[in-house]
Amino acid sequence: MIDKYRMPFVGYAFACLAPGLAFLADNAAEFQGAASSGRLVILSLCGLMWLLGLVVVVIVAGFKNRCAVGRLLTVGTVGVFLVFSQREFRLWLLAATPSRVIFFCVSLLVSVSLLSLVWRLSRHEAARSWFAILAIIAAAIPAGRLVWIATTAHTAAVDTSLSWADPVGASRPGFDARTRRNVYYVIVDGYAGRGSLKRNQVADIGPFLEEMRGTGYDLMDSARTNYVTTFLSIMATLQMDYVVTEQSGRFSDRSGLFPNALENGAVPRVISEVRATGYDFFFAVPRDTACQTRLEINCLNGISDLGAYWQVAQAFLASTKIPQMARMLSGHASMSSDAIAALSASMDSLIRRGRPFFAFAHNMSPHPPYRRADCSVLPDADREADGQQIGRREYYGNAIRCVNAEILALAHSIHDRDPEAIVVFQSDHGSDFDVDWSRPIQSWSDAAIDERSDILNLIHMPEPCRGWVRPGLSQINTMRLVVACLQGRPPVYVEDRTFLNVYEQNPDFGLVCEVTGRLHKPQE
Repeated sequence: MIDKYRMPFVGYAFACLAPGLAFLADNAAEFQGAASSGRLVILSLCGLMWLLGLVVVVIVAGFKNRCAVGRLLTVGTVGVFLVFSQREFRLWLLAATPSRVIFFCVSLLVSVSLLSLVWRLSRHEAARSWFAILAIIAAAIPAGRLVWIATTAHTAAVDTSLSWADPVGASRPGFDARTRRNVYYVIVDGYAGRGSLKRNQVADIGPFLEEMRGTGYDLMDSARTNYVTTFLSIMATLQMDYVVTEQSGRFSDRSGLFPNALENGAVPRVISEVRATGYDFFFAVPRDTACQTRLEINCLNGISDLGAYWQVAQAFLASTKIPQMARMLSGHASMSSDAIAALSASMDSLIRRGRPFFAFAHNMSPHPPYRRADCSVLPDADREADGQQIGRREYYGNAIRCVNAEILALAHSIHDRDPEAIVVFQSDHGSDFDVDWSRPIQSWSDAAIDERSDILNLIHMPEPCRGWVRPGLSQINTMRLVVACLQGRPPVYVEDRTFLNVYEQNPDFGLVCEVTGRLHKPQE
């Protein structure tokens, strides 16, 4: 029989168990297909908080002043749930409109007031018992959800015996529709196109491009972005279509755009299509993209030995600020944005799995935080010290040289180990040295449009699909080409269009403006 003093300890133990159970429930379908050792890893990680609660029950319950400890644990029970609700606050703050800032401040005030109220009420034995009972009920709900999802998850499993007998693809000479080629799709955030880099006197990437051509890559030298910001550009790439146009109306926040849509559990069209084709989808993303709050999309972390532990721990704690704080304390915050390194380190293990895969990597460099040409991290202190000697263009140029070296290394590695793979190195938008983000989108200069829209786009396609490549493919059509090649059919292209949009600080946030007709025409 649990006495009146032990009730808060039991409640806290169940409160600590609840986030782990909810996490398991959300990801039961993914866990069902994992190896038994993988399930043990997941269960052990998600049980850590519960074990902590049990330790508190066994040890702390022996204290003489058990009433005071019980009050602390009653507040801790509420605190556990508040910690794991931070993701929603963060998503609201991404669209920092005055109303959302007010909402956040009110929510913070309510949370503090709630904890204070719980502390006052916890003086009473009945209140402590009720808080404990509510914690037990809250923990039991995801437990039941877990059981239900785990018993029905097999209906959503990918059918690996899918027939690839597509009449159009199979009729092409030399095309084997049953050949499943792995895909490496790498976004290099903010990498400007060759013309823009030359006009801005930032870097000469001619030798780099020639070496990539020698490895079998086609350069889309006239390629332009579909959108000039990451959250729209990558979302459109993953949806293989225009997500916002001038006719679709004004959007109010980023909740349905990259990466927030994925954090909220949305599955973009690309992921659905490649899964239906029998592929596994993997994500390698920077630190701010919360990879992932759900493991419906597997994450690449580049850590071979501790990969499973790190992957699950990241996903489990993604809704809190704990991972970010840990990176800040360890001094590796900038390095976590190197998705190319994570993809390179994970490539062998992906290939050894024996299943076809689609790996999508979002590499932050050459986007700030900048890195040196040798790819070493440029800390804030060094940046301030160097700032009097070199300008932002030189920082960016050095970051370009670092990324070029990483791309070449990965391209050669793929060529040696996975020569039939489909590979794309593509930027989401260009640089912004001449862009004034405070200006209305209708008043952008041609120079600003030219710089921000000019992108890098390098494509390596297997010979049967290479005939479908056409000059100047944008991100949407590049992804359509890749998916069509996987499915053994000609791609259905849409018109390559470019839209301007701005960030929350600009009054025009939520609007887009098509500027396709104003784009700089490359010189032959």
